[in-house]
Formats: sequence, structure tokens, C-alpha cells
Amino acid sequence: TRSILDTERGIPLQARIALQARVALQRGLVLTHLGDFTAAREELRVAEGLGERHLVLPDRLECRGALAYLAYCLGEIEEARDLVVRARGLLASPGADPDLARSGFLAPA
Repeated sequence: TRSILDTERGIPLQARIALQARVALQRGLVLTHLGDFTAAREELRVAEGLGERHLVLPDRLECRGALAYLAYCLGEIEEARDLVVRARGLLASPGADPDLARSGFLAPA
């Protein structure tokens, strides 16, 4: 999928980048559910890197929460805490709906 998005010229660049971010997020979440935490983290880091400008806030929050969960599962407690703090920062950002905090996007790390 990523190679198709890299070479598809019929889609504007910004749209291709946004699609790559969404694909990486979904792949990361699927790999998390499959238990492949290392590969999941790689995908989610790609999504997070692209997500600042190309993912909607709920997706960015889901990505950060999943990264926190993975760090916790991998025994990286300090990183998990940092990611949770950063996720809470997203909840406090301008335009964040207060109901988002109760929507189940945050990982239980």
C-alpha cells in the first residue's frame, strides 16, 4: 500500500501523505492486536511523525495512546508515561472536544 501511495501521481501530494499517515496508523493498530509490538511501534511512529499535520485530533490521540500502550507492554515505563502526558496535552489543545477524553481513544498505560 505504501509503495502505491509513493508512486501514485494522480493524487495530490498532501492527500498522499495524509493517506500514508492513516495507513500507518491502521497497520500499527492491527499489528498491536496481533501482538507484533515492534513492527506496530514502527508503523505508529511513522503515523505520529506524519500525523501532526495530516491526521485529525482523534487519530493523533489514538496513535499516541497506542504508542503508550506498546511502550508499557515492552517494559518502557518512562516512555509510556511520557506518551500519556503528551496524549493528555492533545486533549488540552485548542479545539479538543472535552468528550474526546471519555471516548476510549487513550490506551490504559
